[in-house]
Amino acid sequence: MSKSYQRLERFALPTVVVALVGLLGGAGSVLADLDNDGLDDLFVFSVEIDGLERGPWYQVWKSNNTLLTGAFILNGFTDFQFFAADVVAGGGDEQVVGAYRLSDGSYALQARNAAGAVVASSFLTGPGFTRHQIFPVELAAFAGTEVGVGFVRDTDQVAFYQVWRRSGASFVLIQGVAILGPGFTNHFFGAGDFDADGTDEIFLGADRRTDGAALFKIYSAAAGTVMQARYVTGPGFRDHRWVLANFWPDTTNPGTELVHGFRRRSDGAGAFQVWDELDTTPLTSQFIDGGGFSEHDWRPLDTASDANQELFVGFRRDSDHTHAFKVYAPNVSPVPVTSVFVTGPDLSLTDWAVGDFDGNSANGQEVAAVFQRESDANVGYVVRFNTGAVHSSRFVLGTGFIGPRVKPVRAFVATRDDLQILAQSQAGNAPALQVWQAGAATPGFSRFVLNSDILPRP
Repeated sequence: MSKSYQRLERFALPTVVVALVGLLGGAGSVLADLDNDGLDDLFVFSVEIDGLERGPWYQVWKSNNTLLTGAFILNGFTDFQFFAADVVAGGGDEQVVGAYRLSDGSYALQARNAAGAVVASSFLTGPGFTRHQIFPVELAAFAGTEVGVGFVRDTDQVAFYQVWRRSGASFVLIQGVAILGPGFTNHFFGAGDFDADGTDEIFLGADRRTDGAALFKIYSAAAGTVMQARYVTGPGFRDHRWVLANFWPDTTNPGTELVHGFRRRSDGAGAFQVWDELDTTPLTSQFIDGGGFSEHDWRPLDTASDANQELFVGFRRDSDHTHAFKVYAPNVSPVPVTSVFVTGPDLSLTDWAVGDFDGNSANGQEVAAVFQRESDANVGYVVRFNTGAVHSSRFVLGTGFIGPRVKPVRAFVATRDDLQILAQSQAGNAPALQVWQAGAATPGFSRFVLNSDILPRP
């Protein structure tokens, strides 16, 4: 598995972070080990500063309730994206942020260390480009992590990607390629080592505007040349999602594979395909339901400590708003390994997470779901083994919180994932952040974070 994929899995894709911010109503979180102590730091940020055109406020907390650093950043900018990676090749992570300058739309990239100091800062594009997405990239020639950025030119909707590397106090352009012509929308950029050569390739998925047909392209990040370009569905499908992971053992299909999840327009039925960088047909393809379901959430999951991953998909039944998940082993069988409902109709599920919540890597990863009880907005979680059996469940924050989000975090021990839960106050107070060991009676970390006066009201 490439280092960049591990980061995508552990620290979340920028698009996921952006969606998190929108759902939460102004605050979000990214996992990072900024001080290089081998444990995750609790990195939270706001994105709206009451119309004052100040950049977001961020804080980094340690699990012992110590504030590592916090600051306003990039005043006069908007539409922030975050991830964490070792861009200076120093061992610890830096927090990487991209944002638009309000005055002219130029796009900036900045990296800060554990002390909050700026270690690199550059403008990547001038005015006239939008829909930027930043993501980590690993090139074999550099010990640290590069920054990929995908974006679209406003005048003709041509899509580009660039790869930037930190050099001194700035970022330098390693490569830039026009990757897709006009006529497409819903661009998704990422990186993965598809050919198992130790260097990442660049991935782009998009929908054709005229009929919704989906295609993907894979480019060599080292050479800037196309390795694969293929339409994967014709008209009649929607809600295209893309997941990069090692779904086949490298002994049979080396490198990263691509899962394309989507829904049929006529009845909403969900389906997925698995592709690699060479084949002209999918490695496998399967419908997962017969319609009547929505909110499909696709993620990689390990059912055992082995060389490949399985596919998790969570979804909602529209008739009664109950939620369920399935686990597939795409390289073995089209039949799901697990299929189980996890919440009843009185619980509104707001987020999923996959992690080793029992600390036993031999039985793989578990599935966590965080939810609100509709009658009183009480926030809780349930953790299930990948077999579907219940591991633990608990109400955690009490009433008065909305939009809870959950992430796997190794803030206390390096051998177990705990549940990091962040929720917005219904009364407009500061957000609440808690970290729970699955099944524990009390949280290991619990406090209000950021400030209520700098967050938008949901």
